[in-house]
Amino acid sequence: MFVYMLRHRIFRDVFYIGSTNDLAVRMKDHRYSCMGENARDRDLKCYEMMREYGGWYCFDWLIIDVVTSDERAVRTAREREYILEMKPPMNTFDCTYNDRDYNLKWLEYRKTTRELRRIEL
Repeated sequence: MFVYMLRHRIFRDVFYIGSTNDLAVRMKDHRYSCMGENARDRDLKCYEMMREYGGWYCFDWLIIDVVTSDERAVRTAREREYILEMKPPMNTFDCTYNDRDYNLKWLEYRKTTRELRRIEL
């Protein structure tokens, strides 16, 4: 399992920290969420910032830790340590949420961003 960073090639203070079992699949997911017109997560802060800072191809993938445990809790604990230490500006949610909590937070975030867009129009 890996803890990774997506970091802008020029603006080094623009980055995201995440973790995964499969870097290739996660990379594909991030790319689709950034570039896909119909992506469920398209409106998340991470992908909005990616597009704002030049798009998917302006970011590099860096492996910042390899976690040898197969337990998800160990991986997310390690990811959280990096998030608390480095304070990535592109992260939206706390990585320690369980799936139910994550989905509730995601729905709350989507509702808020939709309301803000209506106000802007």
